[in-house]
Amino acid sequence: MDDIDAARAELSAQGVAFTSEPHMIHKDEDGTFDNPRTEEWMAFFEDPAGNTLAIATRR
Repeated sequence: MDDIDAARAELSAQGVAFTSEPHMIHKDEDGTFDNPRTEEWMAFFEDPAGNTLAIATRR
């Protein structure tokens, strides 16, 4: 997803209750998983059964 903040806002408007704001969970300093210094951002929410789900992006 290109814009995690917009996705969070859209899902929130549809009634999804997030348990966290979008935040960086990993910075790939040496380029192991993507381009060097790429950041992975996630925001978490729960589905109706209580399972934790997330939306994610790399910046």
